[in-house]
Amino acid sequence: MCLKKIAMIILFSQLLVNAQEIIKYNSDNSPLVSANIRHLAIDSLNNVWVSDGEFLHKFNGSWSNNQAKFDSFIISDIEVSPNNTIWISTASGLINHAAHKMFFSSDGVWDSVLFNDFGLYDPKKIFIKNDSTIYFTLINNWSNQLGEDEIGLYSNNNFSVNRPQSLYGINSVVALTDDSLLATDWQGVNLFDGSNWTQINPAGWIPKAIEKRGNAIYAIGERLSKYENGTYLSFPLVNSILSEDTLIISSLAMEKGKVLWIGTNKGTLIKFFENTIDTFNITNESIIDIAVDRDGNKWFLTGSECYEFNEDHIVEVKENLPIPSEFSLSQKLS
Repeated sequence: MCLKKIAMIILFSQLLVNAQEIIKYNSDNSPLVSANIRHLAIDSLNNVWVSDGEFLHKFNGSWSNNQAKFDSFIISDIEVSPNNTIWISTASGLINHAAHKMFFSSDGVWDSVLFNDFGLYDPKKIFIKNDSTIYFTLINNWSNQLGEDEIGLYSNNNFSVNRPQSLYGINSVVALTDDSLLATDWQGVNLFDGSNWTQINPAGWIPKAIEKRGNAIYAIGERLSKYENGTYLSFPLVNSILSEDTLIISSLAMEKGKVLWIGTNKGTLIKFFENTIDTFNITNESIIDIAVDRDGNKWFLTGSECYEFNEDHIVEVKENLPIPSEFSLSQKLS
């Protein structure tokens, strides 16, 4: 076939190419304009919610023009309950410690719950046990007062707190059965049995956070472990990659109840499924939050940008180049 015919075929064809699809959202193509893009969640309607400072934006095929703003305070977390209620925590700090609020939206209407008896604390990380029971960390933003953090509970329209005297810098909480809790602080994982707190770190390392994904609970940080009934199961393949590249797990998501997606501090995205590993180097920034929508798209944030990624998409490539009028080469290809 002559070179001219090959060129004509390439120019007029629509080529289907197996490729990774990566879309990056920033101020050039979305309403996300700040350098504080830090939290996301996906609801049962496949809406993607992304926080940008004190603003909350919604994406469902396109970005909504109606972003919500919350009391001019930075959004500290977004979570969705089983009945599709969207919960937002905000951080007011010492600048305006009169407004300690958590916001929620049901059927598209935003409302708030206000609590005044928690001193200078503000809600941060949220854990939703069920539609009527919400746990959250309460952080004292006054940095020289250690040991003043608490775990808040909002249940059946009432607030209560658990104040562990031996925990410092509480940053995540997961509810187990009955009154049992797991929480991480600067010293690692701690178990509350309904009466007392006990430190229960996995052997050899101190986790940064505890996360529930699907029906499993994971300890994350410089390694990955799964917590089951007081013991930990390790992931040698994942941990070898983390150790080799000096990576720290910064976020975790689950796809279809069986595929783990692991975001790291250096931008490496790790896929773990059936004892196999795939890695994707998409950004150089830390992946600080990650979620998977029902179409299999992975959404993740770096603090300055929002990414939509799918490793299995077929991308359609269309060539619209001008057709050359002649060729200077006459060589034939066999």
